[in-house]
Amino acid sequence: MSARIYFDNDDGEYHSFVDDADPENDYDDHYNPNKHPNAYMERMQAVPFHGETTYQDAYPWKEPQIPKRRRSASGRDLPPFYDDTTNKVDYIPKVPKATKTFKPKYEGLSNEIPFHGQTSHKVDYVPRQAQRQKAIKKESNLGPSNADFHGKTLHQLDYDGRKGERAKPTRVQSEPLFPKTNTIDSTTHKASYVRLKNENCPAEAILNKARGWVVK
Repeated sequence: MSARIYFDNDDGEYHSFVDDADPENDYDDHYNPNKHPNAYMERMQAVPFHGETTYQDAYPWKEPQIPKRRRSASGRDLPPFYDDTTNKVDYIPKVPKATKTFKPKYEGLSNEIPFHGQTSHKVDYVPRQAQRQKAIKKESNLGPSNADFHGKTLHQLDYDGRKGERAKPTRVQSEPLFPKTNTIDSTTHKASYVRLKNENCPAEAILNKARGWVVK
């Protein structure tokens, strides 16, 4: 079964109906829809609905009512208000005051009777005169003296001054591996080596003659 839609030219509207016909009579068990996507796919189009639903019947649309702010008429002057409000009646304003430092008041000191008695402080307290401590002098004569000293001290007697000598660098002399002997004619190289006479190439003599060079 498949739903089909067709357009009626008489009324100019779309109509839908259910068709029992299959797209293909010869159905293949090995059918692959990816290879033939248009064989079973039909274009569906929604038909507009113009009827009434239960929701529309039970819940009719209501226009929102926004309360408007009341405004006084233009050019209207309100009289001033002089009565007492609840705030003015119940609320008593208090002015904060800064705390003052406590200072004892001595008023009428000149009129007071002078006191000539003795207080407990004067009775119990005995003033003492502070005495400056004297410097302690040593009874012996040991110590520094301003007189010139011409004797010898123990340091001078015991200490023997020595002049410093610079240390010489130490050189390590190793013995030679081979003793120093007369080896002028005693090496195997000199015995086997034969010095050859320097002879010129024959071709060089021809070239020198052609150049005009005299070779001795």
